[in-house]
Amino acid sequence: MSEIKAHFSTSPVFEWNYNSKARVKINQGGTSSGKTYAILQVIFIKLIQKKKIATVIGQDLPNLKKGAITDLIDRILVNSAWMNNFVIRYNKSNNVLYFKNGSRLEFTSFKDSQDAHSGKRDIAFFNEANGMPWKIYEQVVMRTSEEVYIDYNPSEEFWVHEKLIGEPGVEVFYSNFSHNPYVHQNIVDYLFSLKEVDINTWNVYGLGKTGDITELVFEKVTIVDEMPTGLRSRGYGMDFGYRADPTTLIDCGLLNERDIYLDEIIHGYRMKTSEMDDKMVEKEVWRNRGIYADNSGVRIIDDLYDLNWKITGATKGPGSVKDGIDLLNDYNIHITRRSINIIKERTRYKHKVDKKTGKILNEPIDAWNHCWDAIRYWGMENLHPITKRKKGIRKGN
Repeated sequence: MSEIKAHFSTSPVFEWNYNSKARVKINQGGTSSGKTYAILQVIFIKLIQKKKIATVIGQDLPNLKKGAITDLIDRILVNSAWMNNFVIRYNKSNNVLYFKNGSRLEFTSFKDSQDAHSGKRDIAFFNEANGMPWKIYEQVVMRTSEEVYIDYNPSEEFWVHEKLIGEPGVEVFYSNFSHNPYVHQNIVDYLFSLKEVDINTWNVYGLGKTGDITELVFEKVTIVDEMPTGLRSRGYGMDFGYRADPTTLIDCGLLNERDIYLDEIIHGYRMKTSEMDDKMVEKEVWRNRGIYADNSGVRIIDDLYDLNWKITGATKGPGSVKDGIDLLNDYNIHITRRSINIIKERTRYKHKVDKKTGKILNEPIDAWNHCWDAIRYWGMENLHPITKRKKGIRKGN
């Protein structure tokens, strides 16, 4: 192994996983701990040592392409000419990396447990496992002959904690940015800044500790495959960003008076107005549907309106953020599986907590909310309260 390691750089997370004799290796880690990168390195080495089939499973292919596939193709292989010597090609159409010794590394996702019946493999890697149901894990593992790797950010407990940790043949590794010798200093500085803003976010994404979900602004959501037909009040919410914050455009609609459906259309940084226009055309945004936008971006709204988009500034004022959140929480919220950033923000968008008493305050932290701000703009213009309650008090508090 020492001869192999001379050809590429590794981290402690690589060593833990490579040397583990457990069948199931669980990697709970914070942001930038390097867990996905390290596991992919381990699997790559196993595949060049002996002909095997390995499968990386994600909650959907867009998520895999932005994460694990990019890590492997654009970072690991690009930085190692030695590793490339063992590879024939990467087939983008079926997301498979082919090796000269006959090994294969597949990237895929499964819609449900029935879909997971297909295929057998030697190694399985569940990437961001908290986005997948237990039944899919169960079906994949019973068709995996050797090793199973799991990674996730521990925003809340899920089936890994309930069904796997503590069982025979299972080993758990806890990592954070301090275990990644290659993490950028800007990321380290930002993670440390979270300690003063939100201790739970620091614990989860900084330290890799299991989070407390009681502070979430939107506690209950459902993940769906597609936007259904027959939606009313169909329109878009839009939030503007430029440097540190993203510009977001969310497709929103109402069904059966109680159910909101959401689909992420745009999430991008440093977007000029012309780029927003191009992206909206590319994504086939409907010009006859209303776009309800952050009214502080008057110039952008005017420019997009002149480009024939039906856009207007959403109503904002004192208390509008809390009122909009209360309004959305009146409804059942459904998010399409491909809406990666809406889902990620939902696990990070939280209420402030009184540092002295530990009491959850009825005031959200102004972070991880760019998709949800866009959704709120649409909601304030298209929804009406269902339940009666005192103004400013969330149901359940």
